[in-house]
Amino acid sequence: MRNFGWLPSQEAAKSSGGGFMGFFKKAAPAPVQATKRPSIVLFITDGDNSDKDRTRQVLRQSQERHDQIYFLFIGVHDGLDFPFLKQIGDEFDNTGLAVIRDVRKLMTADDDVLNDMLIGDELLTWLKK
Repeated sequence: MRNFGWLPSQEAAKSSGGGFMGFFKKAAPAPVQATKRPSIVLFITDGDNSDKDRTRQVLRQSQERHDQIYFLFIGVHDGLDFPFLKQIGDEFDNTGLAVIRDVRKLMTADDDVLNDMLIGDELLTWLKK
């Protein structure tokens, strides 16, 4: 987190509570000169979250700062369509969604299948920037 300028104070980190982006809640970035390097942050989720506004705020701020971070949400559920994650994937250039319906199949998949599941056209375009 230090490399991205997102290092919250110890007190803010302890009082942040839970939620999808709970770590970032109430946590102001430290005044640190961050070295920006292309990075991918993976969130593995069942899609259930209660802090949609804060999630959008964190993603918007990251995109506006040109953090060079791509947020890949990996939705794991055999029946959920992940409407919120699809919305933020469409809303932000640095955010995508990969849906995993069958975890057992994922665990036995070869590298080519894994790459097809996780690395979409949007991520490839983002990496080329």
